[in-house]
Amino acid sequence: MRRSASTNASRRPCGRRSRRARRPPPAWRRPRRSPPRRPPVDERVVPPPTTIATAIDRIPQGGSDAWDASVRLLLLAAYDADRDEALGIGETAALPCPVWEAINRGVRSGWADDVHIVYGFRDDLIWIGGALGLHDDARQAARDAAERCLGAPPLPGTLRL
Repeated sequence: MRRSASTNASRRPCGRRSRRARRPPPAWRRPRRSPPRRPPVDERVVPPPTTIATAIDRIPQGGSDAWDASVRLLLLAAYDADRDEALGIGETAALPCPVWEAINRGVRSGWADDVHIVYGFRDDLIWIGGALGLHDDARQAARDAAERCLGAPPLPGTLRL
């Protein structure tokens, strides 16, 4: 005896799904993946000062505009904790002595004066510490840190050999 099409349809229980595989939702309905989590500023790895000092020593033409730009990028990448594209008072004061010594060596390779004079750390000079990424408000902190690491600046008109 043959069964009719209506008999087969009536055999399926109500609400039961067919055996066909379920299709994935269209692309516009799929959940988006969240972007990878960036670590907070406190979790970043700061290279040791000797590594940065070595990198500064390897930059040619000390004291030139290109040298300033390269040193600025290094200092901001390593020590700009708040990522505001300038080293503030606390960040400038925290620069380690090997970094200050490398900056001074670079400046002395292109100029006859120390970093104190060339970048205007003294009040009677024009401040151009911004070329190294130092904020205008950090002038006194830069002067104090440079004096701590490099000694007192030379007197005006004297040459340090």
